[in-house]
Amino acid sequence: DEVLGWNRPYIAEIPQQLLRDGKNEVTMRIGTGVYWHVGIGTVQIGPSALLEAQRSHIFFWRIPGVMIAQGVMMAATVYALLLWLLGWRDRRALLWSLIGIFWLLRNLHFFVERPLFDAIWFRDISHYLIYFVVALTYSFCAEVFDVKRRRLFNILQYSFAIFICILRYILIQQQISDVLCNILALISGVSVIYIAVIAYWRSRQFDHLLILTGLVAATAFSLHDVGRTSNVLAWDGLGFFLQPYAGFVMAWAFFVPIALNIVRSFHDTSQMNIVLENKVREVSAALKDSEARLREQQVILAV
Repeated sequence: DEVLGWNRPYIAEIPQQLLRDGKNEVTMRIGTGVYWHVGIGTVQIGPSALLEAQRSHIFFWRIPGVMIAQGVMMAATVYALLLWLLGWRDRRALLWSLIGIFWLLRNLHFFVERPLFDAIWFRDISHYLIYFVVALTYSFCAEVFDVKRRRLFNILQYSFAIFICILRYILIQQQISDVLCNILALISGVSVIYIAVIAYWRSRQFDHLLILTGLVAATAFSLHDVGRTSNVLAWDGLGFFLQPYAGFVMAWAFFVPIALNIVRSFHDTSQMNIVLENKVREVSAALKDSEARLREQQVILAV
């Protein structure tokens, strides 16, 4: 039965009649097909009430919390797409729309327990799309920071994403850990952060600071997740993966500058209206004064 238990904590009650006085040994076994590489996460044994409280906390941050974050991400995506369709032909809007669509496809496994199509394809989409999401995000940042030679920068980013995908496929076929791919992606992220720091230092713009903060947070989330993968197990961290929330952080980093620009536009429009109203009053007063003088001249001429 193809059920996706990814990131979902489960509770299995042990019947009291199977327990005996003293020590008890609990043996767990996973049955899986040859194309699936699965494992068991952290195992805790204890009273049902305590475990249920822990499960509820972890479950929220692993499933509903990700859904909420993805909802915010999709709101920003729809907004950016509408801006693009309504005439704001800015590459940032188009890139952000693509990021949101790819990010949704990547995170589909948080929304369903049964694959929507072939299970192998569903798994591969979840694994491989993250590298293209990262490449699109870096392209978006290159537009924001006005990186020189952006075409070359984008070609390098997408080529690197394809390279990591091929490398991961080869490693998995050879039954080798894919942690090297994640490390390479982290190195790429640090290099983009370096470019963003230089760009912000030169511009000192608030929206650049927000994007830079989002990049640093997303890279820190990825580092946290790499350390708690089954291939590394350096730490358990917060008990759930943070990478799904990286899109949420970047969405706010994208959303806030646009909202501030809209507020500035309304303020500028309001100030312009005030200036125009004052000009209209001045012109009206001058016109009335001119008409009065003209009538006076006509009277004098008639006399």
